[in-house]
Amino acid sequence: MKIDRWELIEMIFQRVLESPPERRSEDVQALCGGDEELASEVNSLLNYEHEAEVELQNMLAGELSALESIESASEIGGQVGPYQLVRELDSGGMGVIYLAVRSDNQYFQIVAIKMIRRGVASSEVIQRFRDERQMLATLTHPNIGVILDGGETEDGRPFIVMEYVEGQPITAASAARELGVRQKIDLFRSVCSAVHHAHQKLIIHRDIKPDNVLVTPEGVVKLIDFGIAKPLVKESFLNERSPTESWQRLMTPDYASPEQLLGRQLSTATDVYSLGVLLFELLTGSRPYRLAGLSPREAERVVLEEERANPSSVKDLPAQIRKELSGDLDTIILKALQQEPSRRYLSVQHLEEDLHRFLRGRPIAARRPSVLYMLDKFLRRHRIAMLVICASVVMLAVFLFGYAWQIRVADRRVSEVRGLADSAISEMTDKLQQSSTSTEAQAALFHRALLYLNQLNAKTGDNPRLLLEISKAYIRVGDLEGSPFVANLGNSGTAVTSYQNALRTAIEAKAHLNIPESTAAVIKAHQRLGDIYTFLGDARSATEEYQSGLALARPFWQKSPHDPMRTEVLTMIYAGMGDVALNKLRPDEALANYLEATGIFGDQPSGDEAHDRFVADLHLRRAAALNELGDQQETLRQVEEAIHLTEALIQRFPSSIQTRRELLLAYQRMVLTLSGRSFLNLSQSKQAQVYARKMLQIAELLSVNDSRNAQASYDTAVSMSIMGDAYRQVMPEEAASWYRRSIALTKNLEPLYAAETKHRIAVRDEALADVLLRPKESTERLSALREANQIRQALAETSPHGRLHLLGSYCKLSDAELSVNDVSGATRDADAALPLLQEFGDSSPSLQVLRNIGLCLETEGNLQRRLAFAPGASSSDRHSAEEAAFAYYRSSEQVWDEWVRRGAETPESKRESTRVRRLAQDLRSHKMSRL
Repeated sequence: MKIDRWELIEMIFQRVLESPPERRSEDVQALCGGDEELASEVNSLLNYEHEAEVELQNMLAGELSALESIESASEIGGQVGPYQLVRELDSGGMGVIYLAVRSDNQYFQIVAIKMIRRGVASSEVIQRFRDERQMLATLTHPNIGVILDGGETEDGRPFIVMEYVEGQPITAASAARELGVRQKIDLFRSVCSAVHHAHQKLIIHRDIKPDNVLVTPEGVVKLIDFGIAKPLVKESFLNERSPTESWQRLMTPDYASPEQLLGRQLSTATDVYSLGVLLFELLTGSRPYRLAGLSPREAERVVLEEERANPSSVKDLPAQIRKELSGDLDTIILKALQQEPSRRYLSVQHLEEDLHRFLRGRPIAARRPSVLYMLDKFLRRHRIAMLVICASVVMLAVFLFGYAWQIRVADRRVSEVRGLADSAISEMTDKLQQSSTSTEAQAALFHRALLYLNQLNAKTGDNPRLLLEISKAYIRVGDLEGSPFVANLGNSGTAVTSYQNALRTAIEAKAHLNIPESTAAVIKAHQRLGDIYTFLGDARSATEEYQSGLALARPFWQKSPHDPMRTEVLTMIYAGMGDVALNKLRPDEALANYLEATGIFGDQPSGDEAHDRFVADLHLRRAAALNELGDQQETLRQVEEAIHLTEALIQRFPSSIQTRRELLLAYQRMVLTLSGRSFLNLSQSKQAQVYARKMLQIAELLSVNDSRNAQASYDTAVSMSIMGDAYRQVMPEEAASWYRRSIALTKNLEPLYAAETKHRIAVRDEALADVLLRPKESTERLSALREANQIRQALAETSPHGRLHLLGSYCKLSDAELSVNDVSGATRDADAALPLLQEFGDSSPSLQVLRNIGLCLETEGNLQRRLAFAPGASSSDRHSAEEAAFAYYRSSEQVWDEWVRRGAETPESKRESTRVRRLAQDLRSHKMSRL
């Protein structure tokens, strides 16, 4: 048989391979019998074999080296930039994440640092890591882990400094907190919001699973690990992935979409599918299928051939959960899990919106509508409100229809009427506070209840016990209309009227029935009026109400100091008196009142939500007074106590709107302590940014839950301004963006809250002007300051606080006008400030007052300095202006020296003090040079 030439080459090649390497050349010549062409072919194969063997040995040596490095090279305790690595948080084949702390003595900060392991930093791995870092830098969302910094280690490995997210996977966190279906969906909607934000930045995550969706102790969702995320379009900063990437490395099989498993084109629908798997597991405790450990072919068969089961059909589900899942939730999840991307939700936002419709009892988009389905949804959506309305109307109607009979047995039935009315008001209050009924709907219900109660009262002859219930209803209506402390509609004027009616009816009840409940009702009405007047800036009226309340509350409490009702009303009066003292620029008096309140109420948590929330609130009030007195460390301690206490409450009461808002206020006070605009801060901008983001997230959450809740919109505007405060010292342009957004939203709220809203517009105008530092921004700066000044003039007479703000406004405007050479305007506004400077003098317990005085004295000095150097100024005018300028600068120096004497010096006050001293020295030197 004739042997094919290639078979002959193969036979010789295999024979020679059996020989030792040093003899192979001789064997090739012998076996080829002098055929040089044949020998050349065999030698070529031998060369390829040798190169492949060397490459394999090198690769194995590299892998072995990497493994040895991974096993032996612990970096814990080492330094990465200004951070020290404390412990390992997580690791994979290529990367590792460490818990780290900042250790350069600039400020304390806990972070997470992600970096490539030693020994595996190939060019491909480094590029992928840089891709992730760049993508993270484009994402700014409260539910996405924040990138804080980045760089390279001394041996050239890139690293990412990230917000440290202390939390559990969403599935574990939900189980630990024993969340119901609706609460889990609320959490999941935050995940959708984060993924949608990434999609808007043209980034798909590709690895959405419980381990990458954490829930913090505060109940905040954080989407992490964009290590295998992919751009939807090819960006200049991103490189295409290698076609050799394995399916196991670029996905978690159990959560991967069919197109990921098949290696097809990916899109935002890929993440929609993974979210569907996550939601399935979150609500049922099981996954639609398990692919871990399967080959790609087996996984493909399971995903493409096995039919999806309804989530409600999962085995061993409790009956109640099965009932909640069946129907709309089954439909929503299965739509997200469609095999064809085009049949899933068009976007993550569409999925989130359908879940929102489900929560609100509205028809979902994934289901074809029918008349019966739509009607069923309407009735379910308004179930609580309808039940409350019907119950209240029936109960109150019974009072009216039964009046003729009740009047014949008045003494016995009046007590029953009062009991029924009390039950109606209390039950309505409790149920509505626990429900998702909007603020507007709650107010309407209580207005209706008041109508019936007043009609009943007219027919029963001003019964004192019934009057007490009417007073309670007026208080609740006032709260819903415009109380600054609860969700409200922003109608401050209407709230004042309701509180006045509450006071009138309570006084009338007390005149006929002097019992503890009637005394408490009168005190509470005085306290509510004091609160609303303080909020509106009317310090005089607020003081009158609190004094009237205190005259009753103190002896009332002393009769039975352990009675919770008596303790509460007296504590609230003292807290209110502290608030109005702050408004009067008397932080020393404010602190004394807050300490009095704390001494009566106590400062230890009891486990009761309302009690512990008020303990936290007292910490925050003391912090506000301490801050203005210059005790920064004690301020920080009080705020930390409030945050610790409130975060613990959120763990126990995750759906409580009032407790969540208390946490918002705690975060706000922390930002003001770290980076507030009053100079009374620790100049820790990066830490402030973390808390500012947390605050904004809560505000946006509360606003979404009830669009007519004016307080939530107001808090959102405040949060945007607080974001500006957090950035103003390090990124003025970013701060300006946040201030502009805050101003725009606040102006939309201007019809609400009367003077308070105008005051907030002025505050944010001035904040914006402070960060508009470039010459090209001078026009916008002047416009903002002029608007603020007009508001300040209109509000100046309401309180000392208003006049202090007007003083600062005139001086800021004068400085801005002087910077654009408008000497005439600068003179006019500086002159307008002089009477206010004389009013406040040069001493005050409030460092906020001293700050404004110090800055305004510098403003007056700057103007006189400019006049001294004006062209054409006479020698005597020049001399007079120079002396005046020097005197103003010296007075300003003395004010900043007072900060130092009080131990209140901060980085910003020190910079200001240094600047004014330099101005004085320069002026004196210039004058001496002419002599």
